[in-house]
Amino acid sequence: MYKIGHILDRYVIRNMLFSYVVIFAVFVGLRIVVDLFTQIDEFTESMLPAGQVVQNMLSYYAYHLFQYYQEFAGPIVVFAALFTLFRIRRANETVVLLSSGISLHRLLWPVVLVGILLNALLIVNQELVIPRIADKLVRKQENAAGDMIMSVELQNDQSNTLLLGGLDVSQATMTEAFLIRRDDLGRMTSLQYSPQASWDGKAWRMDQADSLQILSAGQTPQVSKTDVFYPTDLSPRELSLRNSSTYLKFQSTSRLVAMSQQDYIRRRMGPTLEMEKHFRFTNPVINVIILLLAAPLIVSREPKSVFLQMVKGLAVIVGAFGLAFAAQQLGAEKPLLAAWLPVFMFGPLAVLVLDSVKT
Repeated sequence: MYKIGHILDRYVIRNMLFSYVVIFAVFVGLRIVVDLFTQIDEFTESMLPAGQVVQNMLSYYAYHLFQYYQEFAGPIVVFAALFTLFRIRRANETVVLLSSGISLHRLLWPVVLVGILLNALLIVNQELVIPRIADKLVRKQENAAGDMIMSVELQNDQSNTLLLGGLDVSQATMTEAFLIRRDDLGRMTSLQYSPQASWDGKAWRMDQADSLQILSAGQTPQVSKTDVFYPTDLSPRELSLRNSSTYLKFQSTSRLVAMSQQDYIRRRMGPTLEMEKHFRFTNPVINVIILLLAAPLIVSREPKSVFLQMVKGLAVIVGAFGLAFAAQQLGAEKPLLAAWLPVFMFGPLAVLVLDSVKT
C-alpha cells in the first residue's frame, strides 16, 4: 500500500509546493496588474487624497485576492504539477528512479495527492471565505470603501414584493425608497414611497410614507400617509449582493441549494442558479481529472523531447479547461448536462492516459 513520507514523496511535494507558490504569484499578480491599469481611473474619479486612493486600492485587492484565487485555483494546481514533473524529467531523475526499480506511477502518486489537497483549499475558500466577504467583492472600484450610494434595481422577496431606491450599505439607509406590494396572483395592491428608509436589522422602516392603495375596478385609489414597517430578507447587504451580476458566484453551495427551493428565486434565475449549483460539485473533480490527464504526458519513459512533451501537456491543459469553460458558458439550456459533460469526456480519457504510462 502507498504510504506518504518517503524521501521521494517529500522531494516531489516540496518541489510542487514551490511551483504552486510561484505560479500563484504570477497568475494572481498579472490579474491584479491588468485590472489596476485598466481601472485605475475608477479609483481616482472621486478626487480623493492620494493616501485615501492608495488605501482604497489596497483594501479592494486584499478582498479580491480571494476571488482571483478562486478563478485560477484549478489551473494553478495543474500547472504546478506539470512544471514539477518537467523539472524532474529534464534533470533525468526519472532515469534514476527507473534504474532503482521505482515505477513512474510511484512518482505520480504524491503529485496527485497534493493536487487533491490543494483543490480542497478551493472548496474551503468558496464555502467559508468568499460568502463572508461577498458584500466587499461586489463593490466597484470607485466604491472600494463602501460609503457610496448605489442604485438598486427592483428585487423580489419572499412575499413577492418589490423594493428599490438608492442604497447606502454602510449607513443601512435607502433614499427614494419604493415598496410595491402584490397579491398572490402578482397584481399590485399598493405603492408606498418615502424619501428615506432605514434598516433596523429585521425590517425596513419608512416614516410617514405616501401610500397609494389600489382598489377594485371603478373605485378611486386611496392616498394616505402611513408609517411602514416591512420585515423582509432584503437587508442592505443582501440588496447590494443581488444587484450584482456575480451574485450567485459569491454564495456557498448550501445557500444555493436553499435558494433553489424558493419559488420566487427559482422563477427569476432558475437555469443560472442550477448551473452554478452543479458546477460547484464538478469543478474540483474536473481539476483533478485534468491533472491526471496532463501529468502522465511528462513522465513518459520514451526518449522524446522533454520540451515537446511539455508543450503537449500545456496544450492538453488549455484545451481541457477551454472546453470546460465553454460548457459553462453554453449551459443555460441544460445546466446538468453542461456541468457533468466535461467529467464524462475527460474522466475515461484520463484513466486511459494514466494506464498507458510505461513503468
